[in-house]
Amino acid sequence: MPFVIAGAAGGLAAVRAPGARAARLGLLVGGLVSVLCVVPFAGRAWRALEARWRLRAGAAALARGDVGGLQAALARAVEAAPTSARPWFTAARWLAASGRSAEALEAYARGEPLVEYKWIPRTVLPRLLADVGRTEEAARATADANAASFDGDPWLLLETAWRELPPPRGTVIELSRGDYGAVRDFLYPLDGRRWTRHRALLRLIPPPARAYEVTLEMASPPPAWRADPTVTVRVRGGAEARFTLTSEMRPYRFVTPAPTDGVVRVEIESPTWNRATETAEQGVQVSRLTVVPAGG
Repeated sequence: MPFVIAGAAGGLAAVRAPGARAARLGLLVGGLVSVLCVVPFAGRAWRALEARWRLRAGAAALARGDVGGLQAALARAVEAAPTSARPWFTAARWLAASGRSAEALEAYARGEPLVEYKWIPRTVLPRLLADVGRTEEAARATADANAASFDGDPWLLLETAWRELPPPRGTVIELSRGDYGAVRDFLYPLDGRRWTRHRALLRLIPPPARAYEVTLEMASPPPAWRADPTVTVRVRGGAEARFTLTSEMRPYRFVTPAPTDGVVRVEIESPTWNRATETAEQGVQVSRLTVVPAGG
């Protein structure tokens, strides 16, 4: 970006110089080429904007519990942009957030054939299939999403699921075992665990309580160069604790007041390490998060 800014300043100076006819002609030709590059996409962009406008009424309808109203708005949006997956995926995200997993699954399935790169449906399927009780399909979807992490970017898949899905309800998050939508800023799914980055985040909605006992199973095994890092764990809107890990996977517990919105967000901050042939800036390994009512 600094080179782009410097080049733009130099180009502006050249155009403004006296007698710079060639520079001005070059600016006109460049502008024309830019316009010609954008024109083929103008119609598609307009249809996408129209579809987004038509779908807006569906959000208000769903907020009232009117799924039929959302479906009617979705039909109008699809009519405006029939080759776009965005209306389907947007409606599916709203449905998932409202707890309507079966309807969300159907919407994601309708949009999937319209996209070339299918990381959005791939990352939401493990959770949504599990939510509707299709456990065998959920296990296959989890294996497929985990494999996609090694084919591409695990950060992208986790970030996509975090955006598309609401926090899971329950008391346990098991890393790399259907954790999409529950964790972010972790690395590749391994055998029942993931490495964090410098900071990593987990979230879930446990049963209502005034306080929770939070248990994290963590370790710092090889190839990490240090087996005893000190890790800071904090609950947003709650307590903070520090633990010194070992190379073995062990549970670390602390008690926190319940966050006001009911969502327990656990942030892990750890020192990072680097080695040749390993992914850069890895932190510590996490296997499981458990959040239960304190004293229960």
